[in-house]
Amino acid sequence: SPDWAEWQQDVYWQCYICRRLLSLCNVSDHLFLNYRKRSYEEAFPEALRILEKTRLLAKSRGAKFAVLNIPRFTWEGVLPNVETYQYFEMNKALERWCVGKGVSCYDTLPLLIGKEISTIRRSKTDIHFTYLGHQVVGLGLKDFLASLIRPNKNSRPPGEFVSVR
Repeated sequence: SPDWAEWQQDVYWQCYICRRLLSLCNVSDHLFLNYRKRSYEEAFPEALRILEKTRLLAKSRGAKFAVLNIPRFTWEGVLPNVETYQYFEMNKALERWCVGKGVSCYDTLPLLIGKEISTIRRSKTDIHFTYLGHQVVGLGLKDFLASLIRPNKNSRPPGEFVSVR
């Protein structure tokens, strides 16, 4: 079917490198229908169901499962606080889900507050991090991942929603 899932469309349209690699494989927007059937709010319950299936699969295999929450940073300029983020309510719902399931989660949105977004994302059409964006997020992520890999007495408990303020 030429009907690509919405996440595949996002990968194609919002990642220059991915689009170029797909183009090298003779895959282009002419080979699939480009439309979004649902809004992000409408797709969110399915995303939680997929996370739950993934959590259960990880548990069945003895693997650790954690969520890295990277916002859709499509805003212009500077986001003054987390409450003004377009998908703030979905972030809160994800936080509740993680806490309820005992899943560790790292929310990167607070790291981007007060920063000029054009210095952190590649462009308006390629919302991947720049080198600076990777530095900003990577510094906090390093400690979060270390706490999951090598838990110690100072580690965060499973299910804690980490939000750098």
